[in-house]
Amino acid sequence: MHFRATDVERAHSDFKDRGVSIHQEPRIIASLPDRDVWLMWIRDSESNLLGIMEERRNSMTDALPRETKGVR
Repeated sequence: MHFRATDVERAHSDFKDRGVSIHQEPRIIASLPDRDVWLMWIRDSESNLLGIMEERRNSMTDALPRETKGVR
């Protein structure tokens, strides 16, 4: 199971501050033409793995002229 976050790195920091068990630090698991997919894993109080995911626009998309975005 995973949950979406708007800022996975901030979520990671908040979880660490609260003493949540971090199973895997945030990392990019997919680089798509318009965004990067970030994922981290935590363990809940019953040791279940929970994923925290963010889809972040990548800098390549932001640098493209508007009419070029989405064109491959």
